[in-house]
Amino acid sequence: MEVGEDYFTVAWERPHRDIPEGATYSVSFPPPQAVHSYQISIQPVGAEGRFNGTDEPLTDGARVYDTTQPTLQLSSLLAGTRYRVLVREQMVSDGSSDLWDGYFGVYSRELIVETVEPMIVDPEEVGENHALLHWHRNCKSDDGHKAASRADAFELQVVRVGADGLTPFQGSMALRLSKHFVGKENKYVLPNLVPNAIYAVSVRAKTIGGRWGTWSRETKFITQKRLSMRVDLIGESSFSASWFRLGPDWICNRPSHPDDDVIHPLNSVEAAVARRDKQDRDAQSFPAALRDVCIGDYSVKNFQLQVVGVTCQFEKTISLENGELSSVISDLSPNNVYYASVRSLASTGQWSLASPKVTICTLNPLRLSVGGFTESEVRVGWFRDPQTTAEHESMMAARQAEMRRDAENKEKQARFQKQQILQQKGDLGEEVRPEDVALSNLLIEERLAALQEVDHFLDPANALLGVGEVTAYQIQLYGESGSPFIMSHDHTLPIRKIRKKVVIKQGKTSKAVSYTHLR
Repeated sequence: MEVGEDYFTVAWERPHRDIPEGATYSVSFPPPQAVHSYQISIQPVGAEGRFNGTDEPLTDGARVYDTTQPTLQLSSLLAGTRYRVLVREQMVSDGSSDLWDGYFGVYSRELIVETVEPMIVDPEEVGENHALLHWHRNCKSDDGHKAASRADAFELQVVRVGADGLTPFQGSMALRLSKHFVGKENKYVLPNLVPNAIYAVSVRAKTIGGRWGTWSRETKFITQKRLSMRVDLIGESSFSASWFRLGPDWICNRPSHPDDDVIHPLNSVEAAVARRDKQDRDAQSFPAALRDVCIGDYSVKNFQLQVVGVTCQFEKTISLENGELSSVISDLSPNNVYYASVRSLASTGQWSLASPKVTICTLNPLRLSVGGFTESEVRVGWFRDPQTTAEHESMMAARQAEMRRDAENKEKQARFQKQQILQQKGDLGEEVRPEDVALSNLLIEERLAALQEVDHFLDPANALLGVGEVTAYQIQLYGESGSPFIMSHDHTLPIRKIRKKVVIKQGKTSKAVSYTHLR
């Protein structure tokens, strides 16, 4: 017996019976060498479902077929469903009476056949530009891979859909992929995906008998958005940065509800009801086509932060454990331009794309002026030059041109690879598949996006400048008088007359400091 997802083949025979010598029987069925007429009845078992009767006529809820062969393939069935099969044979005249001629005998004992469980696709890991797909049978048994051994080939189909989760995406970044796998292979890393895009995947299996099964139900998933970096504070020799990754737009834009902020006792009935109500509200707030879209695991093992100097020789890579979403980068030089980006490492060992690069310019150093010397006093003033990237524009343009040439070369290489694939297909007389062109176009668009990013983050107008606002100044005086610490939140400080006197004139950019014990 051959059993597939939507069909199975049944065969039958009449048991051989030895007739005792001298016994006489009246047989109402054709002899073995004659033409036999059979009638087969098939019907789902119990609550497994019912035939709807629109495709084929039904007799008491069952499909009935007539055949003259001792075997029959029953098709158009549901995967993973049990069916009751019965067979009976048409009787003929035994020569002495035509009483049973044309009538059917009794049905055989029932045979219960279960079709092979349907295939399903699980996105085991979803990143920004890749997805690890795993397909298997939706088995009712504990061993979910046992039924997959009934197939010796698979076909995977991937389509990018629009933001509505329904219609296929149109444009240069569209993807329609069909890939075949021979043997028991049931995993595939889908590369070159677009961040924050929805993809629909389905699979079908080819049984050992050589027949393709039905396509599995579409599984939809959305790739993650790229990490975003934010610079919080820029100093002379350091800056602090933080990063985050937003979820899908339809989740981030979900309207809030007053009951979301209500706190209930832990493990209480009220808390359980509130959680269920929130899930219902969330489900109703999402479009119906997006409720079944799989969202990948956003947890990571660690982050890697990279800082590179544009106007100076500097490169630093910092590894941060999971949970650390900010860092202070030090050992920088004042009044220099740097760019920074961050990427994450998933639990499976896959690195994400680097976040869009952010360019910063460290603060100018403070400038000190000393004047008003007397026997016991000196007047000290300090200021900071206005922050600007004007003096760095030439070096930024040179670095931009260098990185732009590299990005252009990679983009040209992607176009050359596309032409090479098309030419090889043509030389071999092979058909150019849409997925071949789609994957090449995706790689080209990725290179063009990298080129645009270079133009953006190395544009002096997009560099982040430090703000010279401070909360304190510290004056270091070399000698016996020590080093006073001057709080300047409001640029004023009461005068203290303990061996040294500090005066900050309010509203002035220069500060006056008097010491009574100078040498």
